[in-house]
Amino acid sequence: AGPYLRRFGPLFVTALDMLFGLALLALLTSLLGSWQGLPALSARGWAAVIFLGTVGGALQFALYTWALKWIAPSRTAIYLTLNPLSAMALATVLLGESVTLELLLGFMLVSVGIVLANRPRP
Repeated sequence: AGPYLRRFGPLFVTALDMLFGLALLALLTSLLGSWQGLPALSARGWAAVIFLGTVGGALQFALYTWALKWIAPSRTAIYLTLNPLSAMALATVLLGESVTLELLLGFMLVSVGIVLANRPRP
């Protein structure tokens, strides 16, 4: 993907990836007969879907492809583990989720894993 990212930029590559992914999933659901129409969601539900699609999907994928331009894919993949950390933090702040021992332990373990994976080699 490196040459395409350098040639077309991460935003265009992200948009194209998502467009092709949407087209493929739409084709598969149509062929398999599993398309049941749009769900009946409240305004809050649609806001959540839009938030997850933009911030949780498109923005994070665009940032990932941008990072691929600058650092190695193996190192970039390590930072994908920031997803659960941001989900934990946002869930406590925005949704009022309880801060439990398990949550703190998971947060700590993922953080330690990122630090260990990025430490300089002797």
